[in-house]
Amino acid sequence: MDGKFTWNYRFVNTPAENDGRDWITLKEVHYDDAGKPTGFGDPCVGADNIDDVLWLTDCWAEAATKPVLREEEFE
Repeated sequence: MDGKFTWNYRFVNTPAENDGRDWITLKEVHYDDAGKPTGFGDPCVGADNIDDVLWLTDCWAEAATKPVLREEEFE
Protein backbone atom coordinates (compact mmCIF):
# COMPACT_ATOMS: atom_id res chain seq x y z
CA MET A 1 0.00 0.00 0.00
CA ASP A 2 2.45 2.96 -0.15
CA GLY A 3 3.06 3.41 3.59
CA LYS A 4 -0.21 5.06 4.51
CA PHE A 5 -3.50 3.90 5.98
CA THR A 6 -6.04 3.28 3.27
CA TRP A 7 -9.35 1.59 2.50
CA ASN A 8 -11.50 0.31 -0.34
CA TYR A 9 -14.69 -1.64 -0.91
CA ARG A 10 -14.39 -5.43 -0.96
CA PHE A 11 -16.69 -8.38 -0.72
CA VAL A 12 -16.12 -10.25 2.57
CA ASN A 13 -17.46 -13.66 3.57
CA THR A 14 -18.76 -13.19 7.11
CA PRO A 15 -20.37 -16.44 8.36
CA ALA A 16 -20.52 -14.92 11.87
CA GLU A 17 -23.28 -12.64 10.53
CA ASN A 18 -25.30 -15.61 9.19
CA ASP A 19 -25.41 -18.38 11.83
CA GLY A 20 -22.12 -19.85 10.60
CA ARG A 21 -23.18 -20.15 6.96
CA ASP A 22 -21.39 -18.31 4.17
CA TRP A 23 -22.55 -14.71 3.87
CA ILE A 24 -20.79 -12.58 1.27
CA THR A 25 -21.44 -8.87 1.67
CA LEU A 26 -19.94 -5.64 0.43
CA LYS A 27 -17.81 -4.02 3.14
CA GLU A 28 -15.57 -0.99 3.57
CA VAL A 29 -12.19 -2.65 4.28
CA HIS A 30 -9.32 -0.83 6.00
CA TYR A 31 -5.64 -1.79 5.65
CA ASP A 32 -2.47 -1.22 7.67
CA ASP A 33 0.77 0.22 6.25
CA ALA A 34 1.80 -3.22 4.99
CA GLY A 35 -1.46 -3.65 3.08
CA LYS A 36 -2.92 -6.22 5.47
CA PRO A 37 -6.67 -5.93 6.04
CA THR A 38 -7.29 -4.76 9.60
CA GLY A 39 -11.01 -4.15 9.81
CA PHE A 40 -14.24 -3.71 7.97
CA GLY A 41 -17.57 -1.97 8.28
CA ASP A 42 -20.74 -1.51 6.35
CA PRO A 43 -20.28 0.53 3.17
CA CYS A 44 -21.63 3.98 2.49
CA VAL A 45 -24.73 3.63 0.34
CA GLY A 46 -25.63 7.26 -0.18
CA ALA A 47 -24.04 10.46 -1.42
CA ASP A 48 -24.59 14.19 -1.64
CA ASN A 49 -24.89 14.24 -5.42
CA ILE A 50 -25.20 12.01 -8.45
CA ASP A 51 -21.50 12.27 -9.33
CA ASP A 52 -20.61 10.78 -5.95
CA VAL A 53 -23.23 8.06 -6.42
CA LEU A 54 -21.59 7.17 -9.75
CA TRP A 55 -18.17 7.09 -8.04
CA LEU A 56 -19.56 4.71 -5.39
CA THR A 57 -20.99 2.38 -8.02
CA ASP A 58 -17.60 2.32 -9.77
CA CYS A 59 -15.95 1.37 -6.46
CA TRP A 60 -18.49 -1.40 -5.88
CA ALA A 61 -18.00 -2.75 -9.41
CA GLU A 62 -14.23 -2.80 -8.86
CA ALA A 63 -14.76 -4.80 -5.65
CA ALA A 64 -16.48 -7.50 -7.71
CA THR A 65 -13.27 -8.01 -9.70
CA LYS A 66 -11.18 -8.87 -6.61
CA PRO A 67 -11.10 -12.10 -4.58
CA VAL A 68 -13.60 -12.38 -1.74
CA LEU A 69 -11.93 -11.82 1.64
CA ARG A 70 -12.77 -14.03 4.62
CA GLU A 71 -13.50 -12.65 8.07
CA GLU A 72 -10.66 -14.71 9.59
CA GLU A 73 -8.19 -12.64 7.54
CA PHE A 74 -8.85 -9.74 9.93
CA GLU A 75 -7.31 -9.39 13.38
